[in-house]
Amino acid sequence: MTDLNLVFLAIFAFEAFSKIVAFGFDYFHSGWNVLDFVVVILGIIGAALEYFITFDLGTSSSIIRTFRIFRLIRLIKKAKSLNMIFNTFVLTLPALANIGSLLMLGLFIFSIIAMNNFAYLKDGNEIDNNANFRNFANSFFTLLRVSTGENWDGILEDSVAYPRPDFVCYQINNYYDYVKYGNLFNDIL
Repeated sequence: MTDLNLVFLAIFAFEAFSKIVAFGFDYFHSGWNVLDFVVVILGIIGAALEYFITFDLGTSSSIIRTFRIFRLIRLIKKAKSLNMIFNTFVLTLPALANIGSLLMLGLFIFSIIAMNNFAYLKDGNEIDNNANFRNFANSFFTLLRVSTGENWDGILEDSVAYPRPDFVCYQINNYYDYVKYGNLFNDIL
């Protein structure tokens, strides 16, 4: 993968260098050429950092590579159907912002409700220091995680495993727990 990355970087760098030689400083009058030049420079910096630095850079080098996608935006002007799709997308952005703000308002309200009702939950398999309802930020991000579908059943399982402290409930996992706590349920009913 890194070899392919270096091949494309060399191709893009050769293209930018040949355009600079051909056009001179007029190359920098076009916004697209400036974008290409910035992408090439960031790519060279990222490749140099990967080659000379011994520790792992993590996702920062791949973020630098994603700037290459901006080169594809140039094709939008040339392809009429792609231009029409892109213009439609740009026109729908305000409506998407309204829907997104409505969803964030719903998450805000339910985060406060969850924080008031589920702050007592003990740590389990999925409910831990990062995913819990003890403060607003953790509650909000836990609900955002649940709304995206990321292991929502694990959070539900941890929420059901530990009942509220003011309820008299016991978790019965096997026959011996039933023998130990079973009569209490008959007394309550």
